[in-house]
Amino acid sequence: MDEAAKIDSASNFRILWQVIAPLGGPAVATITIFASLQHYNAFMEPLIYISESHMYTLPLGLLWFEGRFGNFWHLVMAASMITILPVILIFFFAQRQFVQGAQFTGLAGR
Repeated sequence: MDEAAKIDSASNFRILWQVIAPLGGPAVATITIFASLQHYNAFMEPLIYISESHMYTLPLGLLWFEGRFGNFWHLVMAASMITILPVILIFFFAQRQFVQGAQFTGLAGR
């Protein structure tokens, strides 16, 4: 597609901006989703580095909550649902970009 744009006398910047960037958008969105979910679910690094309970990430807070309310499973399950809710919302709002990135087509579907 970039060679066809060169034949049509497009500049390098125009090829980058109008041909390559729209094709790379879904792939960049998919990588962004995966990277943010990996950092959101991080457990071991925050467990090693964070020592104060008010700075815990959500997975560490869930572990602390489970240790404190281990016999009250309805509270632990409610906390788990609250913890996973942002991930579900991100998936629903970014589902189109995620599916387009997974398809890896050569067409710039607008």
